[in-house]
Amino acid sequence: MANDVREIFVVSAAGQGHLQPCTQLCNHLNSRNYQTTLVVPSSPTIPSSFTRQNPLAKILHLTASPGPPRPGPDPLRHKAAQELHDHLADLSNIPDMPLPLCAIVDFQMGWTKEVFWKFHVPVIGFITFGAYAAAMEWGSWKVRAGDIRPDELRLIPGLPDHMALTISDIKRRPAGPPRGGANRPPGGRRG
Repeated sequence: MANDVREIFVVSAAGQGHLQPCTQLCNHLNSRNYQTTLVVPSSPTIPSSFTRQNPLAKILHLTASPGPPRPGPDPLRHKAAQELHDHLADLSNIPDMPLPLCAIVDFQMGWTKEVFWKFHVPVIGFITFGAYAAAMEWGSWKVRAGDIRPDELRLIPGLPDHMALTISDIKRRPAGPPRGGANRPPGGRRG
């Protein structure tokens, strides 16, 4: 790694709703000349183009626990934490190699923060479940989705093709609380 390029770890949970925002974040950071290491459970499939088209991106696979996190001891999570620890320890043993600038951690992978803190790597939380919603809202405006035709699929730049907009995505009922007496403010009077 060149001295002027700093590394940022991006830690993603399994599942496209987590992985997609994390890979997009990596791409954005790479475009700003940061090297990224995408840390993922061993189960998700990541397109080979992610690293092939971007020399600043790397992937670190960790042992994956089956299913969502559960309370109590998890031997696979412990193994994954040890793998991350060993990777960071190897980096710290390379002369003149700085540790990552920070780690951006998906909220479901919060257990990794303890490992990063042992190496004095700052941790930033990343809530991925709202990323797609915000991207779709912004993208709808950007591609002028209000004039979409009934037979048209309108792609949003930067999002996967399967998230293209259709007329049914645009035609929504007006927002607001349901009508009726159950939603009256305290005291029974409308404001």
